Amino acid sequence: MPSHFIIGDDSGDTLYVMKKDQNSQAVFSTDMGYMNEDELAKETDNFLDWVENINMLQADN
Repeated sequence: MPSHFIIGDDSGDTLYVMKKDQNSQAVFSTDMGYMNEDELAKETDNFLDWVENINMLQADN
């Protein structure tokens, strides 16, 4: 997927990616073994919301 870059993973089979587009803030997830742009699942439209959600999950644990 040359149009995306990896921003994280879940220490399992899921990668989190963003589009290489300065106008895009969306975060997508994909299976590490099957990285196909057509199969991306949108996690959020806003990267900062995604980061905040991670911070809240860590605070709960």
